[in-house]
Amino acid sequence: MCNFATEDILPGDGCNNEGGLKVRAWYALYEDIQVFAAVGGSPANYAASATTTVDFTMKAGKYFKELYSDLEMSQYAGESQGEVNNLSAANRYTFKQAGTSAQLVGLVNSIRNKNIIVIIEDLAGNKRMIGTEALPAKLESFSEQGGMKVADEKSLSFVVYAPGRLPLFYAGTVPVAP
Repeated sequence: MCNFATEDILPGDGCNNEGGLKVRAWYALYEDIQVFAAVGGSPANYAASATTTVDFTMKAGKYFKELYSDLEMSQYAGESQGEVNNLSAANRYTFKQAGTSAQLVGLVNSIRNKNIIVIIEDLAGNKRMIGTEALPAKLESFSEQGGMKVADEKSLSFVVYAPGRLPLFYAGTVPVAP
């Protein structure tokens, strides 16, 4: 997947380069996916090597679920890990929601040791996949805050981790409930 012609990398237009993620993301259990999104064929350039051409197909009755974070309380970070000539990426999606609802606690209890795939979307509409068929994402950590004083924060946050390459751009439609 690395053997295609090199190309010039020119500066972007800078019009839609704000940081941050949209408040909605999607998650699915690994076991609910029949066909995983992937880069198909032989990509011809850098962008094609990082963009899916094969969409997700879900098992019967299964689909991606929506996950809403509080405004400006979700983040994606991808960092290099490993030695020179053996670099890979450590990808993390951080999610936070005010309150500690039974539904959120149940979600964390349900996925805390399972393989998952998360799709996030930035403010420019680019969707990225955290986790792949070969290297699914996992819940790395979670934190529930109850506060000591009435004015203190009450929230639940968690971090999803996936090793491997930087997350692919997901070009397909997220399969959600009809």
